[in-house]
Amino acid sequence: MADMIADGRIDVTDHTVLELGAGTGLPGILSALRGAQQVVLSDYDDPKLLGFIRSNVLRCIPEHILPNVRVIGHIWGQDTEDILQFAPSRFSRIICADVLWDTFSNPALLNTLLALLAPSPESRIIVISGLHTGRGPLARFLRLAAFRGLVPDETGLREFEVGGAEQLGMKIVLMVTFGNGIDGPWNLN
Repeated sequence: MADMIADGRIDVTDHTVLELGAGTGLPGILSALRGAQQVVLSDYDDPKLLGFIRSNVLRCIPEHILPNVRVIGHIWGQDTEDILQFAPSRFSRIICADVLWDTFSNPALLNTLLALLAPSPESRIIVISGLHTGRGPLARFLRLAAFRGLVPDETGLREFEVGGAEQLGMKIVLMVTFGNGIDGPWNLN
């Protein structure tokens, strides 16, 4: 995901960006460097984990961009007011990488995605999932997302082979981009 943000395949310029399951925060950091208006990096509400993300942000983000970047702990499915204080109109880009391995968290993740996606036809949720756990977790997420009203946009489901010289073999990564229809993804009729 970070490579796709860095080279512009995932457009974040002038968008409000939320990274869920930030981990190291690299995609969110690159979003800020690529011209996002506002970036919120979020992961589980653990002080040590959030401190690690904050230290990466402080190391990588120039001082003049820093006021537009926040690190916030959030447990999926819970109240989102803490996040919305930084983007009252919600987020036009929500990015998630490698967050689908725990199928039991999918309903809570979808609740958070739906609560925080801006109601605009240009808004997108971008999910990237490695296949180290097989295709099952992604398939279950896609079924639940469709039930909740999220369907892949015109780019559909894309599969990539990635790998570097230091890796043995190739890793297959699936990317799905959910669009936000005119009525919003929350319209289940």
